[in-house]
Amino acid sequence: MNARSDYFIQSALEVFGENLLGIVETDSYLRQPDYSSRCVRHFYVIVADNFVTGCITSLRYLQAEFFEFTLNYLTISELSYYPPHCMWQFTKNPWLLRSEKIGDVVLPDIKGNLDVYRQAVFSVAHIARLYYLRNLTLKTHVWGVRQLGWAMRYAELGLYRLLESTELSYINKDSAYVLKAPIEDLNWLITCNVSWQKFEEELLSDINVFRDAAARLSGIAEYYSTLLQHLYPETRIVPARGKVDDSLSLQPLIDQVIILLKQFIGDRLLAFYLHGSAARGDMRSGSDIDSIAIVDEVDTVILEAIRLTQSRFKDLSISVYSASNVHQYPGFRTYALINGTKRVYGNLALEMKPSLKDDMYGVINNLFTIRQIARSYLISGTYGHRAHYMLGLMMKLTDHGCLRPLQILKSGFYPTKKTQVLEYYRDNEILTDIIKYTQNLKECENTLKQKLLIGSRTELENLFYLLLDACEIVTERLHMVQVEKSIS
Repeated sequence: MNARSDYFIQSALEVFGENLLGIVETDSYLRQPDYSSRCVRHFYVIVADNFVTGCITSLRYLQAEFFEFTLNYLTISELSYYPPHCMWQFTKNPWLLRSEKIGDVVLPDIKGNLDVYRQAVFSVAHIARLYYLRNLTLKTHVWGVRQLGWAMRYAELGLYRLLESTELSYINKDSAYVLKAPIEDLNWLITCNVSWQKFEEELLSDINVFRDAAARLSGIAEYYSTLLQHLYPETRIVPARGKVDDSLSLQPLIDQVIILLKQFIGDRLLAFYLHGSAARGDMRSGSDIDSIAIVDEVDTVILEAIRLTQSRFKDLSISVYSASNVHQYPGFRTYALINGTKRVYGNLALEMKPSLKDDMYGVINNLFTIRQIARSYLISGTYGHRAHYMLGLMMKLTDHGCLRPLQILKSGFYPTKKTQVLEYYRDNEILTDIIKYTQNLKECENTLKQKLLIGSRTELENLFYLLLDACEIVTERLHMVQVEKSIS
């Protein structure tokens, strides 16, 4: 540590007093954060449960002094219930301050928890492929560099170092390394992470360098996905039963997309799915048409074919997964694949074994993600170009990632329409306000943007606080479900 870090600890102790239980330097591994550069240092401050009310104000006070840091907080209880697949960061990363009470928190054993690595593969591949495939406007390019930096650090710490040291050390090396490791790419990853500031300049200076880096990172994620499938075979893709859904209003567009993909990659295309509102049938005018292409293996040829196809259709967004990516899909994320997709091409079906425990963890993961984003904006006190957009994303995540899965956990019924969700939660104004916000998302975002431009922050801040209130309500109701169904 240096004088700046020591001063930060001293200042935090002055501000929080006995309510300060710990400070850990880590990253926001639940979801890529909106920081200005990956060079920014990220800290979680751990506080006593009874200090929640004044925590954001106190951290905002510190943030003004330590502007080069990104600050967030967890209560000691939240640390105890942190999503298990990301708990490793609190054992592997350095603590600047750690009270005895932190030692009372039982940290789960990483070994054998495959979702630790599956989530790392998913997150790294998602960011790398998302920005390879997108049309790189100046705004998208800049944000892509920030998020690619996050994904590269996650790939090194959450896959290369964590998987190699924790999981593979218990496995026969001959078995573990039947697949040839991409040594050159892994060395590149480590070198770039060590000299990130220099590499960041290269990524910002040349779109081709950026795309090449994204493709390379995608390849690293693909290697680890294939390795996991080799070591822990899963069967989540099975021969499809019944016909594909070909009665959709989007069918003419889908047919054109499939024809083009088949021209580019032939039989490597195994299946094609609609996802999100396009699959549910409640897509609004101007919405993106979200889709998933499943291929044999994701390489640069596949990425380029998907990119060219996507670029020819307005509002079309294609995510690409290999067979091993789907087989090794994080268990707590399977809810979205079960309830949010529709097969429109191919003879392969996504088969996910229903699991109440996984569904519970999925909601818990989303609750912590929403808290993380809302708190980070409220603590920074600055609401720039993405603040209103991120608010909208978290509103949607509350709807689709918390309220709808909670409804199916309690009632056994999955609501496909917002009217059904509104009816179910009609007794709670906070939850219905969030659902109503998502009904007019673009209009609401534009209104907030205009208010920010004239210096009015109150409404945006109140909506972030609304999200935090909703998280507490969902947490309480989720606990009731947990007790009712005896899920531990």
